Amino acid sequence: MKSIEVADNVLKVIVNGSNNVYLVMGERAAFFDSGFGDDTHQDVIGLWDEAGKPEIAAIIVSHWHGDHAGGAKLLSEATGAPVYAGPREKAAIEFKYDGLTVDYSPIDGESIDLGGATIRFVHTPGHTNGSLSALYMEQRILFTGDTTRTADPFHLNPTFGSMDEQRQTIGKLRALDLSMIGCGHGPEVDDPQKYLAELVEDIKDKEW
Repeated sequence: MKSIEVADNVLKVIVNGSNNVYLVMGERAAFFDSGFGDDTHQDVIGLWDEAGKPEIAAIIVSHWHGDHAGGAKLLSEATGAPVYAGPREKAAIEFKYDGLTVDYSPIDGESIDLGGATIRFVHTPGHTNGSLSALYMEQRILFTGDTTRTADPFHLNPTFGSMDEQRQTIGKLRALDLSMIGCGHGPEVDDPQKYLAELVEDIKDKEW
C-alpha cells in the first residue's frame, strides 16, 4: 500500500478497488470514511502509519453503507479516535455495526480545528437520509462520500435516501467556493462547478 497525495496535507488510500479513504492533517488529523473493515483495513492503518501516526481527532463517517462505515470500529480502536457521523445517520450505523458507537454528531456548519487545518461539516442528505460531507476550509476541498462519485453514476435506494433531497443538496454545494471534490469512489473532481452543474442535469428527472 502506498498513499496518494491529493493536495497539501491531504492523503488518501484506495481500498476494495474503488473506495477512497482520506486523511486530512494539521497538528492533529481526521479520517474521512473508513472502508469495509475487511482485510484491506490494514491499508487504512498503513495510511496512518505512513503519515507518522498523528493524533486522530475524528473518524468522520459519511454514511452507514459498509464500504464507508464498516471499518470505523477497527479504526477507532487502533487510533483511539472518536467516530463522527450525521445525526440522521447515527442510529443506522449503531444498529448495523455491533459494538460501534457514534461518539458525536455535528450540526450543519459546525467545525473542528485540527491545528492549521479546519474541517467544516456539511449535511448532504440524498444518497442516504443522513449523509455527511466535510469541507477542508483552508484548501477548499470537499469530501463527500457517495453524495458525489466519479467511478459510476449517482444512485440511491429510495428506502434510505431521497432524490429530492439530493437535488437540494447539490444546489447547496454549488453555493460553496470549492477547489476540489474528493468523492467516495473514483478520481477527485478538479472543476467542481462544472461537475456539479452536469450532475444537476444528470439527476433532474431521476427518481432513484
